[in-house]
Amino acid sequence: MKRKVLILLLTLALAVCALAGCGQAQQSPSGSAGPTASASGTQPASIAATDFLGNSLTLERAPQKIVSLTASNTEMLCALGLEDKLIGVDAYSDYPESVKDLTIVGDYVAPDIEKIISLQPDIVFASNTLQAELIDQLKNAGITVAASEPTSYAQLIESIQLIGALGGAEQAKIEELSARINQLESQIKAQAKGEKSAYYILSYGEYGDWSAGPGSFIYDVLSMAGLKFITQGMDYSFPMFAIEDLAAADPEIIICDSNIAVIDDLAAATGYSELTAVKEKSVIFADGNIMSRPTVRMMEEALRIAKLIWEE
Repeated sequence: MKRKVLILLLTLALAVCALAGCGQAQQSPSGSAGPTASASGTQPASIAATDFLGNSLTLERAPQKIVSLTASNTEMLCALGLEDKLIGVDAYSDYPESVKDLTIVGDYVAPDIEKIISLQPDIVFASNTLQAELIDQLKNAGITVAASEPTSYAQLIESIQLIGALGGAEQAKIEELSARINQLESQIKAQAKGEKSAYYILSYGEYGDWSAGPGSFIYDVLSMAGLKFITQGMDYSFPMFAIEDLAAADPEIIICDSNIAVIDDLAAATGYSELTAVKEKSVIFADGNIMSRPTVRMMEEALRIAKLIWEE
């Protein structure tokens, strides 16, 4: 229960951040997100890239000591073959299992700046939203920091390229991971046999009725499966949705974060018990930990959900 509450509070913090317009406008990495060739043309002399906050970064050589401040960045670094360079991670980084043995540098919302500095990392990979202020503090301490966490599907492959380049990954690994994302996108789209109205439950009841809206990673990816979310057209990526509007829309499919509820909870909840999808048990429970992380595993979970939605 304690873990569920912590995850829910983190979800709500992200939603509030989106509502308040936390951080700066998201930008795509630009410039040369990769090694800059040396004069001899044999070995890269430096690595240059622009992160999602528009910051230009240059490393004189491939980093040997990396700190990750988000679970998704941690997963991405490991998938790119850079786990052996990781020396510190945030408290939510739990995949792959081996990263749990690394130094914990605080949680996602409030990392321990002094501990990060004490590790003397060559680079820190951080979030673009809730950690924007932290990025400035670390930069002022002389630490190189990259805002590298994608906030929409459009940024996912760009994030792989950015993290791979600045982390010193092999180009073959970057291309392999990018190809896997493209493959999963095609597989998710192939599941759709039409359109179905849908609603994604991030939280409900006493914590407020929050959902995934346009521009959020969840919305973008699951829309590929033929879902028409009733939050379509809303102004925020994580909107609070009025329960009376939910009842009026009565979506065909409900997808619920598995950390938040089970079907019996929804069947007993005010405003949810009368929904057709709840009555007919057309509710799919998504792994909330995975769906909150823009990674390959999130795409794989989205494919699993798409198959359940359209199974005969």
